[in-house]
Amino acid sequence: MTDLRAAPPELLLAHERWTARGRPAQPAPHWFPHRWTARLPEHADFIETLPNPINRDDVAAQFVDADDSEPAALRAFLAAMIWGHGRNGYGAYRTASVLAASDRAGKWLSEALQVTRTAGGPAGFEYLARHRLKGLGVAFATKYLYFCLASDADVAPAPILDRIVRDWLAANLDWQPRLDWRIDDYQRYCDLVVHWSDQLTEPAGTVEYLMFASGIGTASQWADPRERVTATATSNSGTTAVLAALDDAADAFEALSGDITPEDAEDFERGLRALRRIVIARTKR
Repeated sequence: MTDLRAAPPELLLAHERWTARGRPAQPAPHWFPHRWTARLPEHADFIETLPNPINRDDVAAQFVDADDSEPAALRAFLAAMIWGHGRNGYGAYRTASVLAASDRAGKWLSEALQVTRTAGGPAGFEYLARHRLKGLGVAFATKYLYFCLASDADVAPAPILDRIVRDWLAANLDWQPRLDWRIDDYQRYCDLVVHWSDQLTEPAGTVEYLMFASGIGTASQWADPRERVTATATSNSGTTAVLAALDDAADAFEALSGDITPEDAEDFERGLRALRRIVIARTKR
């Protein structure tokens, strides 16, 4: 049974600050349509209809009728990936690779959506864990699952679990869920988010966003613009850009195809920590 701990003080504080600022929505990322249409020409007509920047509500709109057919589920998946990748340089390539790696991608994405809407987020996660799409890691798979459910769905939610949320949990709960398709870890994460959602009387998606927003740096495309402006006056923009690039490298590593051993993951993370220390140390000279 999941250890349903009370919401950490850091989450309560993040909620208090977010409420005091007027409950701002997550910033909508800009993206590069030409990269996506070039990599996915068969979907170019659809891609060109998506707004730029694109926000969570824009993506959710693409999921309203996503259960109509496999092509509809594929279009919804593309919208979620475009939102999730934002303006990073590898999103279109990676998404095209995921879809090209299996002729069952549309079928599995459509069935995952149906399972999620019928049985909830953890069930959808288990389905994708057992029907792996090469190159689709937990961080972006859960972005898709998150949008499969409407905000008023009466089944267990599917909150996004990425590196930033994982690291926030490690820092504030002393628990670090794995990002290599551990079904029990995602179930525990969902249970905690639902428990904290009840405690804060907020949707599960808001709880996930508060953890995410607390864990990102001000250089991120996802940062609140007001915080980014404040930080610019006191930080080295070159340093924050490099640190953001290292964060992107971590996301890319977690979505590599094939099985990543715990030893490989630890070595990679150790290397990133060393690089971050070097970058930060240079700013103090």
